[in-house]
Amino acid sequence: MTAKIKVSKRIISAILSIVLLITCLPMILTAVTTTGEDAYSLVSDPSTIDGWKQFFPVSGDLTTANAGAVWTDKSVFNSNTTIDGKSFTINGKNNFLVALSAIGSNMSVTGKAAVPTDTVMVLDTSGSMQGSAAVAMVNAVNFSIGQLMKANDGNRVAIVFFDSETTTYLPLDHYNTTDSDGRYININTSGSSISLNRNVTDGNGDRVTARGWSVSGGTYTALGLKQAMNILTAQSNVLSQSSAPRIPVLMLFTDGIPTFRQTTSQIRLPMRTMRESVTDKTAAQE
Repeated sequence: MTAKIKVSKRIISAILSIVLLITCLPMILTAVTTTGEDAYSLVSDPSTIDGWKQFFPVSGDLTTANAGAVWTDKSVFNSNTTIDGKSFTINGKNNFLVALSAIGSNMSVTGKAAVPTDTVMVLDTSGSMQGSAAVAMVNAVNFSIGQLMKANDGNRVAIVFFDSETTTYLPLDHYNTTDSDGRYININTSGSSISLNRNVTDGNGDRVTARGWSVSGGTYTALGLKQAMNILTAQSNVLSQSSAPRIPVLMLFTDGIPTFRQTTSQIRLPMRTMRESVTDKTAAQE
C-alpha cells in the first residue's frame, strides 16, 4: 500500500514538472528571440521646442505681456527630425537627439494716444534768441509737430510767437507737410527770420499761408502765455469731433528772463477759465 502511494506521488510530481515546463517555454523562447538591439525600444517625451510661440507671438494678437522674458527649452528626440527647416539624423539605434534652445523677447510698441491733444507751442522770438538759439528752437518745433501729427490723427497744434508783442502764427489745427525734411516752419541761416514752409496744409488739405516773422524785440513772455491759454480755453477747441475731451498741452520755448511783465491777477483768470472749461466738458461726457 505504501509503495503504491509513493509511485502515485512520483507520477503527480512528474506531471506537474511537465506542466510548468510547458508554461515557461514561451517565455524562454521570447527571451531568446529578443536579445541584442531589439530587446528594448527608445522612448522620449513629446517635443516642446516650439513652446515659446504661445508666450512670444509673432503674428495675430501681439502682446507685451512677456516682453523682456527669456524662454529656455530642452527637447529629446528618438528619431530623425527637422528643426527650423534643417534635418537632423540620428546615427545608431541606441542614440538620442537633444536640442537645447534659448529665446529672448524685446518689443518696441508705438501707437495712437487714447485721448487726442491740443498743443500750443509758445516761441520766444525776441532779439536775444537771434542766431543759433532760434535755429535750434525751430528744429525742435518741427520735430515736435511731426511726432504729434504722426501719433494721433486727432492731435492738433498751434504756434504762438512773442517778443515785445504776440501773434498766433498757426491756429489750432492738424497739419501735414510734404517737405522732404519734414519742416513746418523755416528759419534763415543767421537765425533772424522765420517763415512758414510752403508745403504745409491744414486738416482740410488746404495750403496754409502766413507772413514772415523777424527775430527781434523784447521778451514779453506773459503775453505769449496768455495768448496760448486763450486758444486752449476756447470752447470749440476743448472737444474733438467725437465729443471726447481733449488734453490741453502748452510748450514754452525761451532763453531767459522776461523784459516785460504782467501781474499774477492778469494771467490767473485765463488759467482758471481753462481749468474750469476742461472740468465742465469732462463732467458733461460722464
